[in-house]
Amino acid sequence: MSARRLCRLLGPALALAALFGAMFVAEEVHTFNQLTFEWVADFATTAVAQVGGSGV
Repeated sequence: MSARRLCRLLGPALALAALFGAMFVAEEVHTFNQLTFEWVADFATTAVAQVGGSGV
């Protein structure tokens, strides 16, 4: 099998794999950012509740 034929056969498959890989990474980053935001919001809410509840 020639290199040109191999590239012609594998090119679309590699492009599709790269697309799915990029989508997976983007989804993971989005999930991490969402979890980080929720953690910061929970921490801030807890800190405010503790300060408010301590009579300060």
